[in-house]
Amino acid sequence: MYAPVESSALFQRLEFLNRPDLHAKVVEMRSRVETYLRGVHLTFAHYTSHAVDHSDEIVRQLSMLLYEDSQDQYSITVDLNAVEAYLLLLSAYLHDAGMVVSDSEKLQVLQSDEWLDFSSKHSAELISDRELKGAAGPEPSADQQLFVAGLEQRLMLAEFFRRQHASRAGGAINSALRVDTDCLGGDTAAVTTLAAICAGHGLGRGDLALDFSYPNRRDIFAEPVQVRLLTILLRLGDLLDMRFDRACPLLHSIASPLPASSEVHWSQYARITNRVTSPERIEVRAECETAQEHRLLLDWCSWIVDEARAAPGLVGGGVRHANWKPPMATVGGPDDSIQILRAPGARYRPEDWRFQFDEGEVVLRLVQDVHREPLGFLRELLQNALDTTRARACLVAGSSGQFPNLLPEADRARFTIDVTLEVDGDAVLSVEVKDNGLGMTSDIVKNYFLQIGRSWYRSDQFQQGFRFAPSSRFGIGFLSVFAVSDEVKVTTRWHQDEPDSSLLMQLSGPRSYLLLEDAERAEPGTTVSVRLKSKVSVDEVLRYLTSTCTANEFEVVVRARRTASEPEELARLPRLDDDEMSLVATELASGLSFRVNRIPLTSPGVFGFVDVGVIQRAGQPEDWTHGMARLKSAAIAIDPIGDVPQLPRSIVALNGLSSDSRYHAVSGGEGLIRWNVDIRTPQALDGMGLDRIGPMTPVIPVADLEAALDQHLAEVSREAPYRAALVRRFADVAPRWASDLPYLASFTGEEVSFSELFTKEDVFIAFFPYSLNRPSAPDPGLVSDLLAAFVADTPAAGSGLLAPGTVSLMPYGQRQDVFRRLRADHVYDLDPALYVAHFVKRREPDRRRWGSDFCSFSEGSQTVFVGISGEINVLNNTHAFIQAVLEIPERHAGARDRILEKVLRYFAMDSSLAEVTRAAATAVGDQRLADFASFFEASRTLSTRYAPTEFFRLPTDPLSALAKRPSKAAQPSPE
Repeated sequence: MYAPVESSALFQRLEFLNRPDLHAKVVEMRSRVETYLRGVHLTFAHYTSHAVDHSDEIVRQLSMLLYEDSQDQYSITVDLNAVEAYLLLLSAYLHDAGMVVSDSEKLQVLQSDEWLDFSSKHSAELISDRELKGAAGPEPSADQQLFVAGLEQRLMLAEFFRRQHASRAGGAINSALRVDTDCLGGDTAAVTTLAAICAGHGLGRGDLALDFSYPNRRDIFAEPVQVRLLTILLRLGDLLDMRFDRACPLLHSIASPLPASSEVHWSQYARITNRVTSPERIEVRAECETAQEHRLLLDWCSWIVDEARAAPGLVGGGVRHANWKPPMATVGGPDDSIQILRAPGARYRPEDWRFQFDEGEVVLRLVQDVHREPLGFLRELLQNALDTTRARACLVAGSSGQFPNLLPEADRARFTIDVTLEVDGDAVLSVEVKDNGLGMTSDIVKNYFLQIGRSWYRSDQFQQGFRFAPSSRFGIGFLSVFAVSDEVKVTTRWHQDEPDSSLLMQLSGPRSYLLLEDAERAEPGTTVSVRLKSKVSVDEVLRYLTSTCTANEFEVVVRARRTASEPEELARLPRLDDDEMSLVATELASGLSFRVNRIPLTSPGVFGFVDVGVIQRAGQPEDWTHGMARLKSAAIAIDPIGDVPQLPRSIVALNGLSSDSRYHAVSGGEGLIRWNVDIRTPQALDGMGLDRIGPMTPVIPVADLEAALDQHLAEVSREAPYRAALVRRFADVAPRWASDLPYLASFTGEEVSFSELFTKEDVFIAFFPYSLNRPSAPDPGLVSDLLAAFVADTPAAGSGLLAPGTVSLMPYGQRQDVFRRLRADHVYDLDPALYVAHFVKRREPDRRRWGSDFCSFSEGSQTVFVGISGEINVLNNTHAFIQAVLEIPERHAGARDRILEKVLRYFAMDSSLAEVTRAAATAVGDQRLADFASFFEASRTLSTRYAPTEFFRLPTDPLSALAKRPSKAAQPSPE
């Protein structure tokens, strides 16, 4: 039974300091917040209370934390003035306002790139922690499954907004709750400070050391305010709300079923048997029933201990309230103030066992991991230099600068990045990278530069001031310098500081002490000097820098400094190429020309173009289907010693720096598609840099290329074979477009796309079997009659019956995808010259190496093997050779599969088949295999690579007995 919160000492302090006006405003705001915070439950039904009762408890805990006697205002241990007390009270009621999320906000988030990125990265960890599906029973209905899916999405949305609820509080302060006008009179400094205090309860502790957002003094309403201390007090008060009734059993029953990770948050408070909060000491005693409760309470209380221990260091640097001492709080030992114990009868073991890290080995591992290439440290230094220069250029231009490369040239021209090489002969002894960016303060150096895994570019200070997506993300890229150097110097000057306030840091390794000196730097910015342990040549460095810096918006100048001489300029690194030469058509011969179509890229955050090489004959439409091999053949036929037209190498840059060379494979494979692109979207940059996991392979938006392809097809009348050739050329470059284009012919004359084919439950495919004595394809009339009869007898085939030759039209990747999900179910022998294979959907996609190349099905004692390569081949186990191969034991299964694969793919008699068969015969001691190996070796002398007809002649085998369909067209097929 709690006393009214208005009677608490912190509330009464406003009356004591003769500020009844402020007291009344807090009471009014509390009433407003009480209604507003009821909306938290709509999104966070599985959370314990974050309503106004939580804020009231924070006020009570702070009163006990600050006052030796809650009835005596003179007993306060920190002499808070009226404005400080006022802001602290407001923050207690407003800090969770960001947890109120409207349905319109959720709908907007669900179509955002941030949501797609979040859900792809975190869905597995959240869903795996739930017992929601179990609540629906072992065999849930479709409606139950839909309901569970909705619950899962709700929990995912809750986690998305939880991670940003602290920073979202500022939005509620300035909008729905009208705090800025009603409580702070529209004073910008006061509004900014209150929003920062509320946001601070969700930040890392190191972020509180930033004077920019959390100064030790800021004057508000003519009174000094210790912003950092108020934030620390709010954080402690928030943690100290450990009431039993915070986990309301009525709300628990409404919110069930809960994720397993949430359930323990509701039960932990029931285990607390003693609590004391005072200026001198924080006491907690709990008796836990489960290991999960024990771990959660121990972690929670350890957080309180860490906050209390860190507080003096954070507030001690200022003058105001610098002598405040937080209460003593210790945990872990038998005499500590916080005791987390095992309840009588509980069966778990409360051991504090955990992984221990060898700091030296971990740092060494990180250094080696970010060091992917010998000169990779140069990329990291350039990334840092470009990011800080972008930030300063945005400040100078007065722009938040989502894309700094679009700033006026005059503003960008003011900044250069200098790379100076100390050279001895042809060897580079050291590398210096100098920028005129923002520079660093001592706080940034201490809390970010020297903190492995923390990047200033992810801090609120950066994100509140700038909109562009930086390359630097995770704060480990700088470690790459220690892979090549034991002597690193960093000189830096914050852009708001005087020249004599610069810092010089000397580092001899990632684990060594930093030597710090005062320095003087004429211009703001940072200079990093790296003395190399191993020498590299000037040409190597120049090649690396030139291939890396491909789309800079700032000039990067490379100079060499030799002994007793002025630095000489070696190069000015290139920007995104915008040459016009490729737009000129080249005459290959009379009436035949090669030209390049340039397609500008217009997606937001993507700059550049794609060039597509095409061939055109006089009076004919452009041909977009050819590749480099065809162009080369045509050019050589015209002029055997002439040059073959070709496009320059693709350039794919991320934030101005090229991605790794592996990405250039996306240029189209055959050399006649050239990307010249600089991508600056946050989603693409998540995969960039040495401080990332995995290769730098961003996805280039291809909407403009797809539109150009559609326009090309609209302008020229093309038959299905041309569309098929177009799909083969662009399937790897624009896979979605290639999948959606109809080009696969069905027997009924309709054309289907790969995406339509891929979703079918079953597919019928007509094909011609191999037959050497067939001089050409069967008579079209005969084929048409046979297929018409088959459709009449098998109505299920319908438009799903694909015409002969269809499989060979599909690009290899599409063919693999579709046949990994299909398995052969039957082969119908319509005629010795025409078969139909029926494929049905597999239960699970086949991921074996040869899963898309051949498969098998059984019919009685028969086993029929179906191979898919350029077309479909069929073989059964009635042949002596196949029977012998199938009898190869499991320990030689690799040889068995290689033989079957080769036969089904190619029906070929070549040396490799003979060699594998000979080796298998020797291994298993099978004379039949040895005889076949001899036969294959003799067959190599034949002029054709195909086997004799009698060996693979299937219509004479019992395959026809499996499913013989009498042809209504009574025309005998030629033998």
